[in-house]
Amino acid sequence: MDIHKYIVTLDTPQPEDLYYPNGIVTHSIGNEYNEDSFREGWKGDVDVLRDERTGMVNAIAEAGVPLVVLPRPLKSFRDPLGMTEAIDYVRDPIAVSRQGEVLLFNMAAERRRPEAGVHELFANALGLKPIRSQRGFNEGGNSRVLPIPDEHWIFASTSVRSDRNGLDEQADFLGIPDSRRRFMDIIGGKGFHFDCIFMVAVDGNSVVHVASYMDAFPSDSRRAIEEAVRSLDGNLYELELTDVDNMAPNQLFTGCKIFRTGSFANYRTESTWTSLPGVEVTTFPLTQNFKTGGQVHCLTQEVYTPEPLDAALVAAALSQHPDVFGTHPKVEIFNNHQG
Repeated sequence: MDIHKYIVTLDTPQPEDLYYPNGIVTHSIGNEYNEDSFREGWKGDVDVLRDERTGMVNAIAEAGVPLVVLPRPLKSFRDPLGMTEAIDYVRDPIAVSRQGEVLLFNMAAERRRPEAGVHELFANALGLKPIRSQRGFNEGGNSRVLPIPDEHWIFASTSVRSDRNGLDEQADFLGIPDSRRRFMDIIGGKGFHFDCIFMVAVDGNSVVHVASYMDAFPSDSRRAIEEAVRSLDGNLYELELTDVDNMAPNQLFTGCKIFRTGSFANYRTESTWTSLPGVEVTTFPLTQNFKTGGQVHCLTQEVYTPEPLDAALVAAALSQHPDVFGTHPKVEIFNNHQG
């Protein structure tokens, strides 16, 4: 059976999106927000923000990657803190897809939200069955799944936003056996997302390159990484956290194509990725997106559909909810022939 993989993102933000914490603006779990002070603190350029997002979408599409651009929900469909489920659906991915289904994670214990669910509306429109996480809480940024056909691996860490139950639920959902699960500690884990500091390029059935900010891990976790990379016949590149602090740039991987944010990158990170044989690297500035809490991987989500998607059918499904998406939602699909 064919697997149709797509990268999903949301349309470019509207100016009013900038005033809603945890929408596109920032994501700091468990904090209280004061909208007036936030408005005062936002100094970004709205036009630059939108241009950068559009540039990111165009570059991914031009690289031949199957890409779906979904509409943002109406401004009125926001909770009191401005946390939109729609943007959460494609941010630090809190959903994981297998063919025909999508598991929607709870983010953190204090953030388990019972809202009706733009997640589900998007999932249904894409022909996916939404499944709510039941066993724990998880944020997809705390794991890296290696999408090797018939041999998925998961590398992950627990933190303030994920627990072992949630990570195991993710692995169970993807059918990853215990022997291919690696749970490793991160030094100062509250400041790091695992997917920011542990990065993998996959070519077909092979793990080609693994790069990691190794000084983010204690010694026993370093050994676990080295052993895992050797067992996968991959090449391990050790990067340095110098000048990166807790904001190591996110990357979107699809095969041997890497899309990354230039923000907070140091020379070694940049030169490592661009020098890897067989790996194509596209770097975006995303200066305004970075200031608003969104990098490349934060802004995208992988889904695996049972059938190739049809933009008109997806839009028609979303139009059944005019209070959320309006009467004429716009859906774009690029490179659908490669689904």
